[in-house]
Amino acid sequence: MKFQIIPFENTPENAREILGNLGKNIDVVGGIFGETMLDLRRCGGLELSHEPFCCVVSVHHRLAAKDRLKLEDLYGENLMLMRREWSRYVDELRDDMWQSHSQIHMVTLIFAVWRPLTGVRTVMIFCFPYPDGPMYIRF
Repeated sequence: MKFQIIPFENTPENAREILGNLGKNIDVVGGIFGETMLDLRRCGGLELSHEPFCCVVSVHHRLAAKDRLKLEDLYGENLMLMRREWSRYVDELRDDMWQSHSQIHMVTLIFAVWRPLTGVRTVMIFCFPYPDGPMYIRF
């Protein structure tokens, strides 16, 4: 068996192209996928690890000094979440925040953004610490 690893720029256009043509030009894609996304794209997956949610913030953000967060720490913040129906786990978190933590301003993230987050007063939910990204804080 031979594998060829092909890096690609993480843009909405590339993601649509790759996921829309699975099994034609590309057979395997590594990334963060839950059963919701796999069902949406009508493909299968193999779980390699199960990671907790993290918050990604700029090193200049007031929360960057914390090691752990409670949901109450996010009150008054803009919290970027992936769109509904991409992840059951994020949907459950969003629903809980709507009901019990309405002081958190949730913003739907259409696609992953890293660089624009730097210096911005925004918090983004992520599933594992991004090695060269902004500061992360685990829940």
